[in-house]
Amino acid sequence: MGLPAAEERFKAGLHDGTAVINRPYYETIMAGFQAHGAAALADFLATTDPPQVPLHDLARRAP
Repeated sequence: MGLPAAEERFKAGLHDGTAVINRPYYETIMAGFQAHGAAALADFLATTDPPQVPLHDLARRAP
């Protein structure tokens, strides 16, 4: 689903033990399913693995 470069970074982070999920991103995804109703959120949770890595509040660096 994700961009190939992002998937590679995530795989490298899993390997190195440094992978995290940006908490606001995760919360946005959850809110999106909730906006479609409790059944949509329940279906998502029933068919999706929970995060394998910690959630953190990340800040982007300016380029």
